[in-house]
Amino acid sequence: MGNFPVVDGVTVFMVAPKGYKVDLNHPERRHVLESYIICGFGLVLAFLFFIQFLYVKLRLLRRLAGEVVCLGVGWMFSVTVQVALIRSFSKGLMGVHAWEISLEKFNYGSKFMVLVPILYAVETGFTKVSLILFYLKLSPQKRWKWSAYSALFFVVGYNTAIFFAVIFGCRPIQKHWTAGMEGTCINRPALYIATAGLGILSDLVLLVLPMAMILRLQMPSRQKAGLVLLFTIGSATLLTSIIRLVLLIPILHSRDSTWVMSSAVVWVFVEANLLIICASLTTLRRFFIHVAPRLIGERGSSTGYHLSGSAGGYKHPFKVTGNIVHRRRADKFGIPVGDGAGFTLDLIGHAPPTPIAVGKGKEKPEKVIARHLRKQESINKIGDSGSDVQIWDPQLASDEVDAERAIL
Repeated sequence: MGNFPVVDGVTVFMVAPKGYKVDLNHPERRHVLESYIICGFGLVLAFLFFIQFLYVKLRLLRRLAGEVVCLGVGWMFSVTVQVALIRSFSKGLMGVHAWEISLEKFNYGSKFMVLVPILYAVETGFTKVSLILFYLKLSPQKRWKWSAYSALFFVVGYNTAIFFAVIFGCRPIQKHWTAGMEGTCINRPALYIATAGLGILSDLVLLVLPMAMILRLQMPSRQKAGLVLLFTIGSATLLTSIIRLVLLIPILHSRDSTWVMSSAVVWVFVEANLLIICASLTTLRRFFIHVAPRLIGERGSSTGYHLSGSAGGYKHPFKVTGNIVHRRRADKFGIPVGDGAGFTLDLIGHAPPTPIAVGKGKEKPEKVIARHLRKQESINKIGDSGSDVQIWDPQLASDEVDAERAIL
């Protein structure tokens, strides 16, 4: 054991700077109130987003997919991380100078500083894997699949490395939380900074990955801009990781870790909740279509399909099987007749993919069709994997097959 200074009969971790008046009973504190407020508000908000995610996946879509399990695990670890950090603030172990707490409390607080990075690596890994599993369902193209699997490998790999680096970073392991014990440890502040840096890189990957596909989609500019905005908001953790990285840099040159780290810990509360919120955004549009369609400009459930044009609009009563009401009436000869089965939209959901050819300006329909056939023939020679043409596949867009694509 090392030799530690004694202040008022209490052994402390380090000597206070010259001129500083140590008060062990009422030490200087910072970021305590902010932590309580940000953590409380963030936990409630993240819980609401997570509940709507579960509602859509389990209630509306009725499927327990891999991303649901991953996000559920991530949410539980998010709560655990924040509870541990709040406890460190409430016990006076964080947001206080290392020379104004006893060595015993300093060692006890060091246990939290070992536990939190381990739990946080698990949360980060599972929530980002949940998002990548959603990405995998957006396109069947091999190039897209390989990109998503590469991102998956990177996220799982670096979080697993951090997990074990923290656990086995000291020999013996007890040296993590026992100041002065003989042994060796890795540079823990450098590991914290590496964690933030890798988080920034993974957030960039998850932001750029869907953008390439969205920009190639043939859709109205307004809708495309909305998708870009959605995925940009979904990468808000990129900003928090950058801020946390900047705030962690001073710890490389300071032994007063309990004071310096408190600023970065506040942003851990923000980021831990944003990870859950951002991963839950994938079902938000489907949720509002169900509970409040008018808020996002949707018509909600309807038995008719409305078309509008320069000459005005008209409605055609397309009907789906199961919603048909047979009314009996008689023709002019008195023979009973019915309305028939109408137009069964459920058959569209099982139709083969339908390519759509779009004309340019006043281009004649014959030229449009001929151009499309030539393009399709060249695509068939090259292979589907080399094509950037997006087609509307009604079977893939049906609720029973792949309802997650409704976000697009």
